[in-house]
Amino acid sequence: MSADRGDREVDELREFMAAHGLLPPVPSDHDEREQAAGLLHRVLAQSAPRRRRPPVGLAAVLVLLLVLGAGYALMGATPPAAAGAPRALRYSVASPVELAAAPSATTSLLAVARAADAVPATSHTGTVQYVADYGWLLAVDVTATATTTTIFPTMTQRWTSPDGSVRVDQSRTGALNLDGTVSGDASISAENQSSDAVGAGTADAALAGQLPLETDALRTNLLDRHESLPCEESDAWTTQCLLTAIQEIYSQYVVPPALSASLWRVLADEPGVKDLGTTDDRLGRRAHAIAVQAPDDPLMTVVTVLLIDPGTGALLGSETVTVHDGPPGVTEATVTAFTSLTTSAWVDAVGDQREDDDDD
Repeated sequence: MSADRGDREVDELREFMAAHGLLPPVPSDHDEREQAAGLLHRVLAQSAPRRRRPPVGLAAVLVLLLVLGAGYALMGATPPAAAGAPRALRYSVASPVELAAAPSATTSLLAVARAADAVPATSHTGTVQYVADYGWLLAVDVTATATTTTIFPTMTQRWTSPDGSVRVDQSRTGALNLDGTVSGDASISAENQSSDAVGAGTADAALAGQLPLETDALRTNLLDRHESLPCEESDAWTTQCLLTAIQEIYSQYVVPPALSASLWRVLADEPGVKDLGTTDDRLGRRAHAIAVQAPDDPLMTVVTVLLIDPGTGALLGSETVTVHDGPPGVTEATVTAFTSLTTSAWVDAVGDQREDDDDD
């Protein structure tokens, strides 16, 4: 592949991702090696690379990995388990469509922080962190003539070992029930599975146990994790960076209750976080919902909803709601992605799904 074609594909991917709220700003100058290398290292620590990609030039790798780090899957072939937009959840206080009218989430976030404080720390013998989630992920298929997108129901399993090595398994699964909930017998398609591993030092396995619990110190640490983004540009960007950092931590690590409490206290200080009230998530679990609108974009309005267990303070999942997106013709609120965390536990070995599990 020529360098010109590779650069052209990078530009097309970046424009598409930016237009759909899927990609934060990244260095446009590929000669800025130090900045790009640092960003690439952070993305590798967040998500293992996937297989079945279309051939792209070296310059495109950074863009593709950023898509993966944001929780989206990139595939060269289109599996059969594609799906339409999932049914929206219902909230007791406000809707993501009318976020400006929703009350502040400060009181609710402090309440779930207190709930997390009340959860006793538990002991464990396992040394590997296992996190699993079910979600509808966006796949991007790039050819020489077009870029197409499809949403796929996907089960993602991630194991992080003490040495920082990571294994990520992904499987295409069945669709939702008509009411938008996850089917209890959702099957996994054996022909649409992938398993990828990256070596020691990719992730900081001890991160969740070493982050500061004092609010100001934790806030600074979270923002520093996204130094490549314009986190200080506006209050909206600061809130977005904090929200992204919190989602990343829960998607990779077993989060102790004390850290959960501190994370919600950090977010409680942000005026842009709104309270949507209670809802039932896609697994039927009771949740309290808070929401944040992405930084201003003249072409689109996107809202991220976090679903929190009111009894334990643990994050249960997230919903991405595109309220308006002009060019693709999205004129009414649509759930364009969601993730439901199903398991977060210490296990004995990579491949296990619970402690004392001998299955690989």
